[in-house]
Amino acid sequence: GGLKERSAVKVGGVTIGRVNSISLDKKDYTPVVELSILNKYKEFPETSSVSILTSGLLGEQYVGFQPGFSFDGIANLQDGDYLQDTKSALVLEDLIGQFLFSRGKDEE
Repeated sequence: GGLKERSAVKVGGVTIGRVNSISLDKKDYTPVVELSILNKYKEFPETSSVSILTSGLLGEQYVGFQPGFSFDGIANLQDGDYLQDTKSALVLEDLIGQFLFSRGKDEE
């Protein structure tokens, strides 16, 4: 999508960090996004998840960080940890295409 280096990382509208880099994993060709979180916000459990979100209808994309559940035995995220629970960006063009395709089927 339109995610860029230096894009914001937010929790509920509060900017907690920035995107450091965006690359492609050489083994399985999946995108890898490296995040930098401010020191005062580093106490997130490893059960946290991230999504690529858009500010408004046509605004810039950012990383939405969703803190996970925390209880005894769940460690906090550390530098270099990898989050498995991710959600891709919604692509507006794809949504419009799905809407138009479904409308065309209804008229048949």
